[in-house]
Amino acid sequence: MKALQMCAYLQIVSLLCCLALAAACDKEAISVTFALDQFFELPYGGRATCVNGDFAITFLEVVEDSRCPQQAICEFPFFEKVVILLKAETAGELREIELSSSALEPVIVGDYQIKLRQVTPLPPPFRGIEPNEYRATLIVFSL
Repeated sequence: MKALQMCAYLQIVSLLCCLALAAACDKEAISVTFALDQFFELPYGGRATCVNGDFAITFLEVVEDSRCPQQAICEFPFFEKVVILLKAETAGELREIELSSSALEPVIVGDYQIKLRQVTPLPPPFRGIEPNEYRATLIVFSL
């Protein structure tokens, strides 16, 4: 009898552990839609799909953030930049691209141009930015 009780107990504990793990892993990436020629905000880890459905962008990583912290006076503000890594998908093409806030020209992927307008928030003084705090403002044009 004790063996049956112990087996039932272990099954319940195993089930609860599986449910807890499933809940922790079930955090979906944020999905947004965007229209061409209009700025939109894409959160870190999020995926944006064009309203016409044939182009999507995923915000993968912040590669570099050399911006001056909030409330600081920077000696060389023109050297500030943010570089982000995106995954772009269009017409069967899938590639990772880097966009920089200091780049003058947009990046071309398939029949589209992607331009990074800004990345928020600015770095707070004496603290870094957690990846999930980042937001990229982008615009996509059709060629």
